Amino acid sequence: MDRRRFTGVLLGGAAALASSRLRAQLRTPAAETFGIVPFIGVAERAVRDVDAALRAGLGVETRTLPEAVLFSATWNIPHDRWDVGQVIATARGLMQPPLTRVVGVVATDISPTFPSVCDWRLGDYDRTGLAVSVFRCERNARDETQVRFRLASAALHLAAHSLGMLHCPDTACVMVRARGDLRVIDRTSGRLCMNCHTRLGILAARAGAA
Repeated sequence: MDRRRFTGVLLGGAAALASSRLRAQLRTPAAETFGIVPFIGVAERAVRDVDAALRAGLGVETRTLPEAVLFSATWNIPHDRWDVGQVIATARGLMQPPLTRVVGVVATDISPTFPSVCDWRLGDYDRTGLAVSVFRCERNARDETQVRFRLASAALHLAAHSLGMLHCPDTACVMVRARGDLRVIDRTSGRLCMNCHTRLGILAARAGAA
């Protein structure tokens, strides 16, 4: 093998190794299966948007559960909203194998847990569940496209939080800290940045080794 050919093979092997390492870094928690629970009044399109956001953004499996009902005990009387912690608990009550996490989607307003865990204010989460409000995504929205973008982004943001992801300094990343400002959310790409993809892979690897 001449020197030129040898160098080409060597560089090709290095490129293949780098590519395989990159793929390994981008591993996602594929073992996770999110159950999407639409509560009465939620449009089918909203459920499909949440489903697509989780599948494409995190590489997880999803299952859509039958439409569910929220009971009066879930109503936060002082604020005239559904208590988001109770919404998540109600959705979690419907969780069966192979589901590992749940997503409650409500059409009306919610009252975040106190203090709220997430600063996006479009929903909230805990370790195994999350809830998003279509009503909150509609606030001051210019059109239906913007509402759908916010809902999908919020679902992805909260689901990533439930998997252990933290906020990201990249303002285009869907994991950016919003501090309740919808304008910050609207300016994101609606996707995880490369650094967050890498961190997600590390979290998945740690979970698999546990």
